[in-house]
Amino acid sequence: MSLSEINKLGARKYFEDRGVYRNPYAAGSPEGNEFERGWMQSLKKNGGRLVKESELQAEKLVKQATSDDMIKRYREIKG
Repeated sequence: MSLSEINKLGARKYFEDRGVYRNPYAAGSPEGNEFERGWMQSLKKNGGRLVKESELQAEKLVKQATSDDMIKRYREIKG
């Protein structure tokens, strides 16, 4: 795969992965750098909206897990 194709892959993966950064190439390698470049170009064009959405969804999941844990712990204590 050429560096140009890897750049396009990075740009596409930004949208496919909903703003979650998953670089399949080694950090610091030409391929890794080109993937990151394409991903970052999509991030800038999108204004970071997908990254913000991903962060909000992650926060909701953490809050839900924490609430579920607290309920479970309360039930265990109360018997």
